[in-house]
Amino acid sequence: MHKKANEKLKLLREQEEEKTKRLLGAFYDVLVVCKEDNSPDIMGNNILKTMSDHGGIGALYSECEQIVAYHSDNPFISLWDYFAPKRRTFLKLVRIFKFQTSSQNQSLINALNIMLSSDGELPNNIDISFAPKEWQKLIINENKNAKRYFEMAIFSCIANELRSGDIYINGAETFSDYRKELLDWNSCKPLIMEYCNEIGIPDNGNDFVKMLRNNLSLIANRVDKQYPTLAELEIDERGNPTLKKRSQIQRSSQAVWLSQEIRNRMPERNILDILCNTHHYAGWAHEFGPITGFDSKLNDPIERYILTNFTYGIRLGPTQAAKHIKANITAHMLSWVNRRHVTPSLLDKALTKLINYSNTFQILKAWGTGKSCAADG
Repeated sequence: MHKKANEKLKLLREQEEEKTKRLLGAFYDVLVVCKEDNSPDIMGNNILKTMSDHGGIGALYSECEQIVAYHSDNPFISLWDYFAPKRRTFLKLVRIFKFQTSSQNQSLINALNIMLSSDGELPNNIDISFAPKEWQKLIINENKNAKRYFEMAIFSCIANELRSGDIYINGAETFSDYRKELLDWNSCKPLIMEYCNEIGIPDNGNDFVKMLRNNLSLIANRVDKQYPTLAELEIDERGNPTLKKRSQIQRSSQAVWLSQEIRNRMPERNILDILCNTHHYAGWAHEFGPITGFDSKLNDPIERYILTNFTYGIRLGPTQAAKHIKANITAHMLSWVNRRHVTPSLLDKALTKLINYSNTFQILKAWGTGKSCAADG
């Protein structure tokens, strides 16, 4: 819902561009009237006439209100259109699920209970500290939509806190109380001394606080001494520090040469080129075929298998992949090959071929035993 609201807000901003230009034109005409050397009464009459020529005060105010809303950095103003159709379902869910908090902050749970028990206007002095500032501005602004924003803020915050574990549902599998999975204190207590020794911190509160204070003092003193030479750190007359972006360090001629040499020896390749090259040397695409065990009747099956691995390996999906691949292939073809010619066991066999071939390179043992390897993606 948030994603759709952001997209709608972006579209509305583009659509309202003409209206913005028209309002700027009206404002310019008003300023022209104000610059004329007339008495206040004549100036006022001329301003009213100018605004009347542009549609009147009411129309201009309404358009300005919309433009200000669309050009604010608050994406929540467009959320109601997507929230309203599912509001009743959300309310049913929160009445069934007994949400509880794993922290000491009860403000969100209290607000949820108020929302469920309130039929009309929101009560005064309600605690909305649980909500981000963008939500608070919409709720505090006393208008007819304040209750809408209050409800949407609660559900948005519940979604975020369910993910973080600050709110949980008793008996749930995914959103249960994470603290029940932690070791109990009696199990942790015998391990504290060994753990603290390993990471180099005291095993009692008093010494731990002393160590933190000592570290803070050492770092503060070091920064104080280095301050005259720190060009990126400035402190104004009020004592407010400002940290500027650090200037780029000049690289040595040897570093520049090495970087250029690596680029020359490692030309840039796209992913499809890499898949084709690795198949050429390792033959991993030969492992795929019909799950029935019969021979493949595809035209150029190796190309299909490489394109299918590319499609699902980078999670692009068959529809988007078919749009971007410069080949005579459709989304149905890619999906069909994935369902009929690819299985987990066949993927393992292809992976084994790649691993066995990569083990022939000496570079794998340049930084270790060669028993494990990390790759991006």
